[in-house]
Parts: sequence; C-alpha cells; structure tokens
Amino acid sequence: MQKKFRLSDGMLSFRENYSWIRIRASDIFYIEAMSDYVKIFMTTDGVKYTPNGTMKEIVSELSQEGFSRTHRSHIINLKHVKESKGSWVTLKVENAGFHEQISKEWAKHPSLRKEVRATIKKVVPIGRAYKNPFRRSFLGQNSIRHLKVA
Repeated sequence: MQKKFRLSDGMLSFRENYSWIRIRASDIFYIEAMSDYVKIFMTTDGVKYTPNGTMKEIVSELSQEGFSRTHRSHIINLKHVKESKGSWVTLKVENAGFHEQISKEWAKHPSLRKEVRATIKKVVPIGRAYKNPFRRSFLGQNSIRHLKVA
C-alpha cells in the first residue's frame, strides 16, 4: 500500500483532489481530523488542505519535525504553542500572512487583493491519552530552546 503522506527535506507531500501538493512542514499551524480526511491549517497564506488520510499516518511523518498529537482529533506544531494549561493548549502565530479581498465586486481580479498581517490564535484540547507524550515533547523542545538561548 502506498504512503499517503511523505516527508522529505522539511517538505510534506500528499494528494488532494487528484493532484500532488507539497508544503513546507514548518508552515503548518495545526491539523484537525475529519472522518477519513485531515484538515491542514497553514500559517502563511490562510489556505486549508484536506487530503485523504488518517491522523496516525500524518503524525508518523511529522513527529520528527516538531509536531505532537494532543487529542484524537488534533495534531499541533510545537513551535506555535504559547501556553499549556490544564487540558488545553493555546497556539498563536504573529504576523501570519494571508490575502483578503478588498471588496466583493473586485473579487474577480486577484491582482487587487491586499496582503494582510494578522495574529491567529487557536485553543486545542489535550486528551488524557495524549497528555504525557505531549508534555514530554513540549518540555523537551523548550529545554532545547532554553539551552540554545543561554
């Protein structure tokens, strides 16, 4: 059976709507489960991808890139964790780039879109089964960052 997700040189490849898509793994904000699909939310352009595949398949590829599963329906990029409190994790991205339409009548002209910088915030649950592995990943990452800064 062919792998649905492939990670190579920091780029994640997958099929969506009969096309192969390649995205930078570091640009993924978080991933949500949707029955037989996953929804990938990006930080860079506000795009959401919905490839066919399971959470287990995608987390096996992304765990080496700083991602952690926090719930049966969520995988998060640890570099965007702002805080972890109780059974919740707050993710935050400053200056996320995405395009916004100036007005509806100009929607037909993509060149008239303006780029907007925004702060995106998302609160994600931590399931009991994922609490300890998440905390080990999160604290391990912070310890490494702390050592590099010092």
